[in-house]
Amino acid sequence: LGALLGCSIIFLRSNKDEAKLGPNSLGIRLTTMDPVPSSGEFNKINKDVNGSESYLRHNETNVFAYETPFTKSGKSHGKTREQWRRKTFCRVAESFPFREKCQPIIHEECIEYTPIESSIQVVEKKVRDMKKKAFPADGSKAKLKTLYQVLSGCVNTQVHGGITEVAESFLAKEHVMEHPVGHIRKLKNAF
Repeated sequence: LGALLGCSIIFLRSNKDEAKLGPNSLGIRLTTMDPVPSSGEFNKINKDVNGSESYLRHNETNVFAYETPFTKSGKSHGKTREQWRRKTFCRVAESFPFREKCQPIIHEECIEYTPIESSIQVVEKKVRDMKKKAFPADGSKAKLKTLYQVLSGCVNTQVHGGITEVAESFLAKEHVMEHPVGHIRKLKNAF
């Protein structure tokens, strides 16, 4: 493709890579985006849908979202207490499925989540995933292998420090007063 266009192609992994772009180079960044149901676009969607709603969640939508971790110090990753998350919503001109795979983004909006808000969402998602794996909607038996994988992701310290680090970062006596009471209550209820 670069030879066809007469330029070099650089795959961008971070904003720092943009400095490598010159006048004869093309920067490409690949990002996985999740569809946002049309009934709740641009709001904080963390609901789990199933059944026939699953079709609508992945079709007939023109709003998509992706998340980017960051810290206020400029690093992309840090300790749980420092880890912010930016959720970017993008609207395209036509709803998918569409005859074109690529469409221009016509509107973009970002929401930043504080470290405790981000952790609340992570814990709530893990609990939803565990419930979904432990008690399948179709009434079948739980698949132990997939349930084990979800449980390992919750307690494994290599994965975001594990649930234990979340609790120590925000619910320990020395840190609990640093955060709004509503957030602390919501995090405790999520556990």
